[in-house]
Amino acid sequence: MHLKGTQESVQQHSAVHTRPALLAVGLSCPLDSVSFASFRIIYAEDAEDGLRDLGHEEEVAVLLLGPRLKPIVALSVLDSYRSIAPGNATAAILLCAGSEPELFQTLVNEGRVFYMARGDLAPEQLRLIVTCAAGRFLSKRKGITDPLTTKVARIDELLDCCMRLPMQEDLPSAIGLLTTTARQLINAEHVQYLVYDAENETLTRADALDNREWGESAASGLAAFVARTGQRTRIDCASLDPRYDAEIDNPSGPEDVRFLAVPLIGSQGMPAGVITATRNRESSRFSEEDALLLELLAECAAPTINQIALQNRVQALLLKRAEGVNSDLFREEALEYHVRSWGQQGDVLKTLPSWLRSTYWVTLVVFFAGLIGTVVGKMNVYASGPAVIRAHAVKAGDPITNIVEPGAGYDLIAFLPYSYGAQLHQGMTMRLKMRGESNSGRTVLISRVGPEILDPAGAARYAGKDDASTLPVAGRVIVVRGLLPEVSFGSDSLNHGVGEVEIILRSEPAIVTLIPGLRKLFRKAE
Repeated sequence: MHLKGTQESVQQHSAVHTRPALLAVGLSCPLDSVSFASFRIIYAEDAEDGLRDLGHEEEVAVLLLGPRLKPIVALSVLDSYRSIAPGNATAAILLCAGSEPELFQTLVNEGRVFYMARGDLAPEQLRLIVTCAAGRFLSKRKGITDPLTTKVARIDELLDCCMRLPMQEDLPSAIGLLTTTARQLINAEHVQYLVYDAENETLTRADALDNREWGESAASGLAAFVARTGQRTRIDCASLDPRYDAEIDNPSGPEDVRFLAVPLIGSQGMPAGVITATRNRESSRFSEEDALLLELLAECAAPTINQIALQNRVQALLLKRAEGVNSDLFREEALEYHVRSWGQQGDVLKTLPSWLRSTYWVTLVVFFAGLIGTVVGKMNVYASGPAVIRAHAVKAGDPITNIVEPGAGYDLIAFLPYSYGAQLHQGMTMRLKMRGESNSGRTVLISRVGPEILDPAGAARYAGKDDASTLPVAGRVIVVRGLLPEVSFGSDSLNHGVGEVEIILRSEPAIVTLIPGLRKLFRKAE
């Protein structure tokens, strides 16, 4: 019995110390043990006891300074603790800022004060802020950092997706861009997006939304678990997990895979879909960085996908309402009056003069001819902006005429409006014309788009211009590059150092320019 009691005591002691520690000093009343059951609470009588406990307890996640402390005393506690443990990640919450919150500004800037208030908070408000502070502490202790700081290539891919997603007009195209980017971003072999319908409790692939029979029940599978809980899942061997259902989690691949899934959050903080990614067992495991990147991509895609899904839902409701229209909507008296009016004779139709009838037909013919022309005729949509030529052998600000050498090679650097970024890509052609040149210019292939996004002053510095007024840029621009094997422009135009490029983004029927709403209809027809 004694041995059993000892074992239980050790287990309880171990369980207690796995909970984050909360050190409370100067509270008006004790914390609710039920609301704060996930914390190991340590109470200190005064500031001196609090500092002593901080010195003994190395794992204090949250320091809670209550309203019984004066602001100057709370400040001395935090200053003393900073000198004792300068690298500690403990998050401080102040309920004693009073009318002097500016006293703590330096500590706020250093990240040592997580939150402060002038006095006591409501119990639920306090529980929420303490829980978030503990989460920040644990993240710092685990060394979790921003995944985008590790690989520049991933920043480019994510930025490109964020720019192009708002340009998508329907759910399949938006989800297609999302899954393609996810596959490249984390080197996954297969990625799918499942739409979660909480009302019908189904998960459906984006390419099967029109076929309601395909929807799978959200009652089983790893993807369903993520949809139900809103928590990401990362597994090294999916076939060993009892939640795994290959039919929905990985329908096009083997059962034995490495698996990663994250939710895409919709309205009211509820999951609207799930992104799943798999690798075969011979590939490396999904890392924490991979999971964070996929979560970041889901966060970037959520506004666009949720907006399109909402539009589709509203349209479906309107169609359903239109199909339900019947004669019950009209009063019987109105229908009887309408029927009786059919037999009544109206006034004699007055005829038009002959010249007016001829003009009418001529106008009608011209109208239809113009309408056909706008449908059949094509118009190009252009993007244009300033450009500079820079020799590979460079400094910024050197006159071009001083460094022109046969075969040296040159960069064409163009600055185009940021709004066109999603429509520009490598391989498109730019038409370059330098200032002072009378000819039509020359064609240059785009070798790179972005990722630089600059304001006018930044664009001028990038181009090697001391004065921003010498580079005609308005608003934010994206940098587009091309390669010139040689420069054959006249010396006068090169001395100006600035030209202009023009890029054909697309061709579309002229009527689309007049009525933009028809663009979606023509794209479907193509």
